[in-house]
Amino acid sequence: MLNFKKISNDDLLSLQNYFARKNSLNCDFTLGVKFSWKDYFDSNYCIENETLFFRESYEKNKIYYSLPISRKDGTIFDTTKIVEDYFTNGKYPLEFVNLTKEETGLLAKKFPHNEIVYSRDWSDYLYLTNDFAEFKGNKYSAKRHHVSKFKKIYPDVVYVEAKDDELNRIQDFIKEFAQTKNLSTGEAKNEEDEAIKLVCFYKKLGLKCFLLKDGEKIIGLTILEIIGDCIFDHIEKCLREYEGIYSYIIYMTANRFKDIKYFNREDDSGDQGLRFSKESLHPIQMIDKYTFTVLNNLDLIHEIPTIKIDENLSLSKINEDDKIDYKKLNLDDNNNKFWGYDYKTDLNGRTPDEDYFYNMVEQDFINKTTLVFGIKLNDKLIGEVVFDHLTNDNGFELGYRLFKEYQHKGYAFKAVQSALNFAKTHVKTSYFSIKTYKNNLQSLNIINKLNVSKIDEDSDFYFYKLVNIN
Repeated sequence: MLNFKKISNDDLLSLQNYFARKNSLNCDFTLGVKFSWKDYFDSNYCIENETLFFRESYEKNKIYYSLPISRKDGTIFDTTKIVEDYFTNGKYPLEFVNLTKEETGLLAKKFPHNEIVYSRDWSDYLYLTNDFAEFKGNKYSAKRHHVSKFKKIYPDVVYVEAKDDELNRIQDFIKEFAQTKNLSTGEAKNEEDEAIKLVCFYKKLGLKCFLLKDGEKIIGLTILEIIGDCIFDHIEKCLREYEGIYSYIIYMTANRFKDIKYFNREDDSGDQGLRFSKESLHPIQMIDKYTFTVLNNLDLIHEIPTIKIDENLSLSKINEDDKIDYKKLNLDDNNNKFWGYDYKTDLNGRTPDEDYFYNMVEQDFINKTTLVFGIKLNDKLIGEVVFDHLTNDNGFELGYRLFKEYQHKGYAFKAVQSALNFAKTHVKTSYFSIKTYKNNLQSLNIINKLNVSKIDEDSDFYFYKLVNIN
């Protein structure tokens, strides 16, 4: 089991080699971003067998996982440990975040029932550093003009690396800058607070801080992180009364790091002013980030377990030794009059062999459309419990049947109860729907013992829902 713990400031350096190995242009895999949002998003991490695991809470009580990062191999797609942690700690659907489009495709092969969501607000803006260092061409004519004008109006302004004895003054500058902004959201307030804290910690993280100074007055700053071939611009704050100052600080930073190919100016968080500004710098690429939600947890189950109910009764996979008995269970038309499915409609008059029903169950589990437990008495098949008709909110229809000679002995209720407990702990099913004929007294007897709600009825059926089983 993964032993996650909250990320402390001192823990951050241990993540550096993993982020470098991931070789990502996504700013969410940088020390600066993790520092700034670790408390706001309740960021937790675990390192096991030289593999880094992350989980965070972007919404209350919801856990989101990143794909594991191996110190040797970068991003890996072995999600076994994450699934185990989710079943222990997760309440809502399993979700992965900060994915590339290619990564969502690979996850979809593992978890076929899914929802993939992309938000433009969180895409990073990626540029070529040399484009900023020169501002060549018509598309940059306005920026080039801003830089030239800035140099003429403010010839004494210098771009210098921050010194240790300036940290208090830099923090004061950030506080003063914040007073000029309308920090109307929790995210904006967190960003300002963490920027002040980062000033005292950036050197320990290997980040760099540069200032624009007019004499002794700080008029702008930028805090950068360089990973591989990319500059990540974590903090950039300037006094707008200095005309053209933002174009100038970008220009000076790019000239300082001409040998670094890419320049990531991070996302705009949906702020339309920021969006206009960042688009006007002509990104060569948007680093899009996707969220992947597993819609049905049958995708997380790799094998059907054996569940011991009592000394003699159990639930387990229908296996090859059960083929003959399972065929009999399916062919007993009189016993199956309440089952609701007639196998003959699919066979077009053909006679099923003993493999037909067994293969159907096997294929349905491989496709993760149906989960079938055999009810076994002293290892002999006497019936089945079925989770079927899955929905996109992780709900199922519950079905159950027994050979006639084993009915009215309490076996069905025990089997259903054990299957529902499994659904609660190992599938985290949202709800079960149950449809039963009004004259199916045996089924009604079982239903009356369960905590179900009747939601509808028609001339033939009662419809029930078993909710809040999580």
